[in-house]
Amino acid sequence: MNNLAMIYRDGAAAKPQALHRLKDGALVRLDDRSVEVRDSADRLLIRYVDGHAEVTAAAGDLRFTAPHGKVSLSAKEGVALVTEGELLQRADRVVMQCERLEVDATESSLTTACGKLVAERITTVAEQLHQRVEYYELSAARLVERTCDSFREVRGLLQQRAGRVRCVVEGGYHLLAGRTAIRSKKETSIDGSKVLLG
Repeated sequence: MNNLAMIYRDGAAAKPQALHRLKDGALVRLDDRSVEVRDSADRLLIRYVDGHAEVTAAAGDLRFTAPHGKVSLSAKEGVALVTEGELLQRADRVVMQCERLEVDATESSLTTACGKLVAERITTVAEQLHQRVEYYELSAARLVERTCDSFREVRGLLQQRAGRVRCVVEGGYHLLAGRTAIRSKKETSIDGSKVLLG
């Protein structure tokens, strides 16, 4: 049933509103500034006022579906997704394009069968870093390592192949082995103020 109602605010009569009551008790309210749709319990479902729109699921779920198309969300100043529950994304492919990506989480986990990261520069800052792999390969034009203490334990073979090797030690140099073999194709030089053998 359509009718006109006068709403009094602060003792003054506002402009007439057009009211329409649906069979299920929902109410549609229309005036020269806004449109509202409320359910039978007078809970807000849809509101449009002064260029601003709001859609609310007063009870239950709110679903946007496009069985034969796509759903697009576009905004000039930003899009905010806020929930106290779980935020789930399920798709054959997810593509993100942005000038800056920031992720802030107390705990993170990534599981994938195959991964690839391509970047011009990567900086990693962590108090502890643990890596466990079956096969590890590193290729670099130059490798620089700086640390206070370094410990490496190899149960099997440790083999190093280089064009040249230079080892500079400020303090003492200790080598402990069950058997030691030094073989040079050319001369071998030992220079020291004292050379002690045996």
